[in-house]
Amino acid sequence: MAGSLRLTRLRAVLATASVGLLAGCGTTVKLDNMQLPEALVEPYPLTAAVRFGKDVEAFVYEETLPTGGTYTIDLGRASALMFTGTLEDMFAEVVPVTPEALVPEGIDLLIEPSLVALEFAIPAQTVTKDYAVWIRYQIRVYDSEGTLQAEYPLSAYGKAARESLMGGTESALRSAASLAIRDAAVLMLLGFEREAALAKHQLAGLAEAQQPPAPAGAETPPKPATTPEQAPTPTDNSEKFL
Repeated sequence: MAGSLRLTRLRAVLATASVGLLAGCGTTVKLDNMQLPEALVEPYPLTAAVRFGKDVEAFVYEETLPTGGTYTIDLGRASALMFTGTLEDMFAEVVPVTPEALVPEGIDLLIEPSLVALEFAIPAQTVTKDYAVWIRYQIRVYDSEGTLQAEYPLSAYGKAARESLMGGTESALRSAASLAIRDAAVLMLLGFEREAALAKHQLAGLAEAQQPPAPAGAETPPKPATTPEQAPTPTDNSEKFL
């Protein structure tokens, strides 16, 4: 059906990460070279522009914990690559625009993700064996005139146990961050219509407008015959209340 998005399969978002323990700098996790396998969905027959907001293409979070140790999580361009790949699966065409650019001509929608917060926890804090990463994005959706149509949060989460992975702390924290990025991709696919509140309005109407016109000479189905409205015939149940 035009304008509907059917998720049939989403393979895991893969991230190659360079992770190192830097002398005097604590634990550093860097996600880059994001590879997003194609998600098999039915895309909207629309052209969407994507404009990244604050801290999407360059985001580095650093925190020194009271228990000791400085942790740095560098998402690099991982979020940008994830959103670009996901939107390319969702729409017939995706056009990247610079942060300062207005909505270009010929665009049906403009989608602007921003990364607004990142949190993480280590086993000493969770009192478990798990490392956890939370990422909070903000999604804004504009129409072709540049008018804001919807704004909603997208919160993603990933966790991994150190004992289940080779490499200890660095590997577990990297895996948790990668799973949070994957979670964001799934949530973007599954929740866009609902969260953006466009399912029955802009998206459906735009997608319908993109359909090719009916060929000339095509027969128009006859309208059903109308008859004068008749008063309802009482039934056994209705007669009991007369």
